[in-house]
Amino acid sequence: MTRKRYIIKVENLTKTYSIESERVDSFSAVKKFITGSFPHKNLSALKNINFSIEKGESVAIIGPNGSGKSTLLKTLAQIILPSKGKVDIKGNVTPFFSISSGLYEKLSVTDNIKICTALFDISPINPAFSEKILQKTGLEKYRNAKLSELSTGLKMRIPFITGLHANSDILLIDEIISVGDSEFRKKCFSLLKKMRENGKTIIFTTHETSIIENFASRIIKLENGNLIYDEPVLELENVLKQQPTQNSGEIHANSLNKYELFFKKLKTINGISIVQSKFASDEDLLLAHSNKWLQRLKLNNLTPDEEEELSLPNSKLLMPQAWKLAGATIDASQNALKCGCGISAIGGGHHAKKDTGEGFCPINDIAIAIKKLQKEKKIQKALIVDLDAHQGNGTAEIFQGDKNIFTYSAHQQFGYPEKREISSLDIELPPNIEDDKYLEILQESLALIFKKTKTQVNFDIAFYIAGADIYKNDLLGEMNISKDGIAERDKIVLKTLSDLKIPTVLLFAGGYAQNIEDTVDIYLNTVKEALKAFPSFNKIINF
Repeated sequence: MTRKRYIIKVENLTKTYSIESERVDSFSAVKKFITGSFPHKNLSALKNINFSIEKGESVAIIGPNGSGKSTLLKTLAQIILPSKGKVDIKGNVTPFFSISSGLYEKLSVTDNIKICTALFDISPINPAFSEKILQKTGLEKYRNAKLSELSTGLKMRIPFITGLHANSDILLIDEIISVGDSEFRKKCFSLLKKMRENGKTIIFTTHETSIIENFASRIIKLENGNLIYDEPVLELENVLKQQPTQNSGEIHANSLNKYELFFKKLKTINGISIVQSKFASDEDLLLAHSNKWLQRLKLNNLTPDEEEELSLPNSKLLMPQAWKLAGATIDASQNALKCGCGISAIGGGHHAKKDTGEGFCPINDIAIAIKKLQKEKKIQKALIVDLDAHQGNGTAEIFQGDKNIFTYSAHQQFGYPEKREISSLDIELPPNIEDDKYLEILQESLALIFKKTKTQVNFDIAFYIAGADIYKNDLLGEMNISKDGIAERDKIVLKTLSDLKIPTVLLFAGGYAQNIEDTVDIYLNTVKEALKAFPSFNKIINF
């Protein structure tokens, strides 16, 4: 029997990063002042990984966000070096990571094909090859158009299809076929299957079960930097038992079911009134957003590529709710000024920016409400306490440089959003942080905020974004906080704001637990903590 030879062999691979520790304690601040840097600690992205891959295999690397998938691929591509261990590659490698970085917006599609041809070291560079790429990408009619005129999905076709023509033995693809419509995806998989049949080795990451079933011959699963599973794709059912099979759009769509249960349980609290708010006006939305985005909201015609680019799945259902979302938070903010506390059951769109919605958020209702209160001269200064698992990048962008608004965001260090904005205070939390450390950081950072602003700012209102996606069983968060820990978080924040006599608007934002009752229980407890902290609250909840 002929023994197959490996084309990739990984032995005892470990990758460790030195990262800045939390920045909120006094020692860290002093060290920063003296040395110019914060204390550091080590984070292991990959831990003693071992495997070999033979020529012609198609291997799916799977695992939750932050498990080490991208780090592994970049190590195989020799973009990053191992801290320990060995990676032996026998062949030419073409990596497909951040492939749009070589594109030039002001140049034509044809010129960008030539650039990609050079970047992937394909020769010769000639009109015939460019024409071939135009045909395979379906961009013939855009040949002379500037790249800036194309959608993100169409742009990404150029480097992806060009790269498939490189002289490679091994393809490394992060999030395989993550762009394009269904027909283009079929075309790409047809090309990849032919390459595999011709002996090419393809290693890719994906979250889509259908791709694994139809294209992979083998699965390697990572979790917290550990290799926990390495088997043929025939064992897919076993390996996916603990692997979420939904994409973020499906998770978001399913999470919308929580509101019916939430409202039902709210009615069990004595004295609670659930009040439907008036829709916000176009003029209200224009306080925080550009007219260009307002028109897109009205047209409600995002393409699938745009939905993916902006992380706005289910946009046809989501975008028409923009005026309702803003109206509820506007009313809740007015109520907070009257009786100390206001609650919007559907608000918290902290990812939406001035020129675009983003991250399940068609508009930024927080920014709209603040700017409306300022316009009406009811407030001057506001505090935003954002404790969702994901950074409030949209809120940070809209209020960038505004000395009247203090934006505080404590969020997971890795994952969405990839591009972070700068808040007045950002606290990046390490993966899988647990209750005690989380609550310690929270208390220290709140103390830091009020010490920092004590002599400069008296906040007229606060907006507390009490995200439930920090819960340990949340599908989109990467933190490890228990329900008791979240309850203590809410108690700390709400009591602090109440003691300082700052009218507070409570918003819920993210919450994507596999069991929606967990998310609803967390939301409900947050409401109960608000009732304790603000005895004068009139128990009106807007939606």
